[in-house]
Formats: sequence, C-alpha cells, structure tokens
Amino acid sequence: MTRPNPAAPEQAVGSPDEAARARREDAEAAVRRISGQVTVLENFERRLNRQVHEAQDAGRDDYVRELLQRRISVRSQLEDMRMRQQHARDALERLG
Repeated sequence: MTRPNPAAPEQAVGSPDEAARARREDAEAAVRRISGQVTVLENFERRLNRQVHEAQDAGRDDYVRELLQRRISVRSQLEDMRMRQQHARDALERLG
C-alpha cells in the first residue's frame, strides 16, 4: 500500500512482516475456500452415485445416462479443484 506524501510519494505503509502475514492469510483463505468447494463437489458426486443406482433399480435407462453425464462433469470439476487445492497448499507451505 502507498500513502500520498509530498516528501516521499511512494512510501510504503506497513512492515515487511505485516505484508508477509497478509500473504499467508490470503493463502490460508484460498485453501479454505477451495477445500469447501471440493467438499461440495464430493457431496454432489455421492448424491449422483446414489441417484444412478436408484435409477438403475427402477429401470430408467434414459435417466441413468443423464446422471452418468453429470457425474463425468462433476468428476472433471473435482479433479480440477483437487489440483487447485494442492497448488494452494504448496503456496501456503512456501510461505512458511
């Protein structure tokens, strides 16, 4: 952050420790946010699996195909989010 000051127009506000702490807090928040998204997707995948089995038991093949397509999409999103989660954890670890 900078504060307007005629004597030193580019003077930084805050210490390097404060900046490091802010970066760490941002990284921790990113890990929490992504972990929450992973949990939501995992729960959705479980629900889809249950619905697939119920639709199969009911002989609703058309609905089974639709659910399987949804599950493929969710698994793809879940894989992407897990990769993001690992990158966020790595970034947090690098910050100490």
